[in-house]
Amino acid sequence: MDLIARIADVIIPVFLIVAIGYGYARRRPPDLTVFNRIALDVLAPVLVYSALAAKDFRLADHVPLLIGGTVLILGGGLLAWPLARAFGAQPRTLVPVVMFNNCGNMGLPLAL
Repeated sequence: MDLIARIADVIIPVFLIVAIGYGYARRRPPDLTVFNRIALDVLAPVLVYSALAAKDFRLADHVPLLIGGTVLILGGGLLAWPLARAFGAQPRTLVPVVMFNNCGNMGLPLAL
């Protein structure tokens, strides 16, 4: 029961924030063009810089991670190419999406 309460403490605020955002957007569609431009051009590079500048980096410590990432990226591409051709999809469209998907943030609230 304690585990369910801990999970609910993390998940319920996420769903509430999503519901509030959905309700607001239904009443008044927001124009996020300026915010998106600032986030991409200013805030994202600052975030990357602050994350990299705060830690000491030794390439030798990260070789297994680099090898694993390379195997996953190239392996996904090698599997997606014949599947795209077999199912009639354009490989130039499908393969990059499989190789470089953006799902890193999906588990962050649960990892908290």
